[in-house]
Amino acid sequence: MQSLDRDYPDGTDDWLLNVVATDTGPGGASLRGYGMMHLRLKDVNDNTPVFNSCCIVGEVAENSNSNQFVMQLSATDYDSDLNGQVTYEKGEEWPKTEEGNDLFILTSGGRISTGFSAVLDRETTDRYNVPARAIDGGSPPKTGVRIQII
Repeated sequence: MQSLDRDYPDGTDDWLLNVVATDTGPGGASLRGYGMMHLRLKDVNDNTPVFNSCCIVGEVAENSNSNQFVMQLSATDYDSDLNGQVTYEKGEEWPKTEEGNDLFILTSGGRISTGFSAVLDRETTDRYNVPARAIDGGSPPKTGVRIQII
């Protein structure tokens, strides 16, 4: 007997099973009944969000205005409903200005843009590591981590 998996790419949430019921009657005579059973699997939060690209690189011009688009993150979680809904959060060591403000802004939808007080000077710093987490809506939530280079 195998376990049932409802999640893409190997599983399905609907199963049709052929059922055979056999009894042993008096004198060893047996009767059989046949039927079909429709089984719909409920989702469990067994998948972790996975970023859709192994390498994510964004570009932005130095001295850009605040809220300038840099990149869009994208991750997939094969669970369904809340278990598969992905949001994004800043990871450890998010780049900061000298005043301690965020150099970049990350929305829960995965959009990264320049911060409101960010001054980007290529001669001072020509790339930034921007760590982010993709988090699903399960309980407990599962997390995938990615570091982007801008």
